[in-house]
Amino acid sequence: MSDRILFLKWDTNFFQCKVGKIVLKQSDITLNACLKLAFQEGFKFLYIFSDYIISCQKTNFSSVFDVGGQILFSKNLYASPENIVSPSNINSFDGETLPPDILKLAYFSGHLSRFDIDPLISTNRFEKMYALWMQNTLCNKPDSEIYIYNINNCNVALVTAEFSKDHCTIGLIAVSAQFQGQGIASKLLSYVQAECIQRNISCLNVKTQLINHNAISLYKKNGFAEVERSFLYHAHLNNLHRA
Repeated sequence: MSDRILFLKWDTNFFQCKVGKIVLKQSDITLNACLKLAFQEGFKFLYIFSDYIISCQKTNFSSVFDVGGQILFSKNLYASPENIVSPSNINSFDGETLPPDILKLAYFSGHLSRFDIDPLISTNRFEKMYALWMQNTLCNKPDSEIYIYNINNCNVALVTAEFSKDHCTIGLIAVSAQFQGQGIASKLLSYVQAECIQRNISCLNVKTQLINHNAISLYKKNGFAEVERSFLYHAHLNNLHRA
């Protein structure tokens, strides 16, 4: 069963402990068997993706937290081209260092993230993770973009997008609290869709948390359809550290 646990190199380096991921399905490996296997193989932190609800538990070697499920939405862009526009006040960020206002938007986008919900992950570690994700998007992924929505020379919203040959995946999307309710998030989605069309990409994907009702409404309103959903859990093994 050891091949069932995927070793996550980036996460291991970031949290400075062995981190893995496992997917649980009905009539599959049990949670207890999964935790014991991970413990025996030296994992300290485990991401559990499940297609069914797990009863969280605490044992002498592990503690499992429900960190919310997620929904994958997808949209066929060629099916509804009439909704695709390209607002003029949205631009790709072309700097080398992310300014504080853009980082603040990134943190805000993750306020319902599983890494923020997990009680054993500190706020400082959560913010550092999101800062690194943004910087990696900017510097280390040539097919990724950070798009900024600007009002009166102020950066008030952002969306990140990673392009591949046949699809695009939205990573983070956020609108400053004082500018919400003005349709800015929909304009950001439209902008990404226009970029996809220019690159001959027909499929746009995005994931969001089951508890993020505003995001779910946003994607449905903009023509996205639910593809799949799963439940998410974090298991801290051996020592209940505060990361």
